[in-house]
Amino acid sequence: MTHIFDDLIHQKVECYVDNLVVKSLGRNDHLKDLRIVFERIRKYDLKMNPLKCAFGVSSSKFLGYVVHHRGIEIDPNKIKAITEMPPPRNLRQLRSLQGQLAFIRRFISNLSGRCQPFSKLMKKDVRFKWDAECQEVFDSIKKYLLNPPILAAPIPGKPLILYTTALKESLGALLAQNNEEGKENALYYISRRLIGAESRYSPIEKFGVPRRTISDNGTAFKSTKIYKFVDRHKIDWRYSSIYNPRANGLAEAFNKTLMKLLKKILTKNKTEWHTKMAEALWVYRTTYKTPTKATPYSLVFGVEAVLPLEIELPSLRVAIQNDLTQEQNARLRMEELDALDELRLQAQ
Repeated sequence: MTHIFDDLIHQKVECYVDNLVVKSLGRNDHLKDLRIVFERIRKYDLKMNPLKCAFGVSSSKFLGYVVHHRGIEIDPNKIKAITEMPPPRNLRQLRSLQGQLAFIRRFISNLSGRCQPFSKLMKKDVRFKWDAECQEVFDSIKKYLLNPPILAAPIPGKPLILYTTALKESLGALLAQNNEEGKENALYYISRRLIGAESRYSPIEKFGVPRRTISDNGTAFKSTKIYKFVDRHKIDWRYSSIYNPRANGLAEAFNKTLMKLLKKILTKNKTEWHTKMAEALWVYRTTYKTPTKATPYSLVFGVEAVLPLEIELPSLRVAIQNDLTQEQNARLRMEELDALDELRLQAQ
C-alpha cells in the first residue's frame, strides 16, 4: 500500500497497512483527490469493502483515533473503557490498564510521572497493594480524560513551542504551535520514566557543573579528553584512595558474588536480605577458593574455622585439639601464625 501511494502520502493520502484516508481542504478538491486515488486503485487491481468506506465526511475513526479538520482526538469508546474501569485488583488488571494508557499517552501530559505509583507495583518480588496514592492517581487520570486535548496538525513555516518538565523520576514535554487565530494548539505530548543512572541526571541539570568530582583510578579517567573537559569547566577532579570500597573494583566484584549467595539463601521474602547477610558472609569466608587454594578465613586468621557441625559431630581435627594440653595448643597456634605470611604469599 505504501509503495502504491508513495507520491501521495502526507499530501493527499495517509495509509497504514490496509487502512486508507484521503484528505482534502475543500469539497471540490476532495472529488479531484478521490478520482486520483480511485485511478491508482484500479490500476493495481485493489478491492475495497463498501461497508467500511465513508466518503465526504468531516470526521472519522482511523487507527483508534477520531480524525477531523481540527486535528485528532481519542476515541470516546476508549475513554469510556478507562473511566468506567474499576480499580485493578491484581497485577494482570494493572498491566491491562497500563496498556490502555500507553495507547493514548500522546494525549496525556507527563503520563510517566503520573503513573509512578503504578510502576512501583509492577516491580519484581513486590506484593500488590492498591493503596490511597494509587487510587488518587487513577482518579486524576479519569478526570483528565473527561476533557481530553485535541492534537492539531503542525502548520509548516510557523515556529514551534516546546514546554519541558524535569521531575525526579520522569521527564515530560509538550510540543505546541500557535494557529492562524493566534491560539496555542497542542501537537504532541511525550513523557518517559528515568531508569537507573538516568535518575541522577536531573541534579546536574538543576545545579550545574559540579565543583569537585571524585572518581576511581581507572585509565578511562586519565585521557586527554577528560583533562581538557575538566580544565574547561573548572572542575576540581580528584582520585579516590585505592582501598575506598566505592572505587575498588575487587569490592564491586565481590558484591556481585554476595548478591548471588543471598538470592540462593532467600527463598520467599527478598526484602529480608539484611537478616541473612551474616550467613552469606560466613558461607563465602569458609569456602575453599581454587585461585588461592585456601579459604578467606584461613588467610586472615591462619587456621580454618570450626564449623558448627564439627562441634556436634566432632571431626578428627577437633578431636585432636581436645586431647592437647593448654601449653601444646598455644605452641600449635604460634606455629600456625608463623606460617601465615607464607600462606598469604602463596595465595597471591
